[in-house]
Amino acid sequence: GMGGMGGTPFGGMGGMGGGNAARPPAFDQLPQGARVMVRGLVNAANRNGELGRIVHYDQAKGRYQVQLEDDDLLSVRPENVLQLVSNVEIAGIESKPQLNGSKANIFNFDDKKKLYHVRVQKPPQSMAVKAHNVILPNGTKCRIFGLKSQPKHNGTWCLIKKHDPSAARYEVQIDAKGNCLRLKRENVLL
Repeated sequence: GMGGMGGTPFGGMGGMGGGNAARPPAFDQLPQGARVMVRGLVNAANRNGELGRIVHYDQAKGRYQVQLEDDDLLSVRPENVLQLVSNVEIAGIESKPQLNGSKANIFNFDDKKKLYHVRVQKPPQSMAVKAHNVILPNGTKCRIFGLKSQPKHNGTWCLIKKHDPSAARYEVQIDAKGNCLRLKRENVLL
């Protein structure tokens, strides 16, 4: 079965994982060490925009522990971190077709306009692009937005399994059982 969520004392991790018996993250959780930017905080708004790394996910509180660059620790909800994904691919930009196929790194996200801020690697330049112009790598943890046919999935965290370039759709895992949906790129956001 797919136990493991209930915090049982019988984790079966003996002998694995160099002295650190942390279980691997769930399919929809960011791994330890993932680079993130803090966003959308209200009570600690002065921390928005700060960079850090995931220390761990606190299952009981439903929050990530994030170590900021100044070594402060913050406990934040998943929606308050932006994973800074490297090696995304630019696709489908009609105004600058020479950029399509370029690799880029995400460094910010404009929540109101739903635009990623990316730094294209070659030629080096920063730009804002729509979600459907960014192909996120397999294994990226994301959230589902804007589904009209199956709105119950909106807000669900998911894992990108693969991308189908001909259909411009991701196959995303939506639960621990491995169930998947095929979604347009604009419906899958960091």
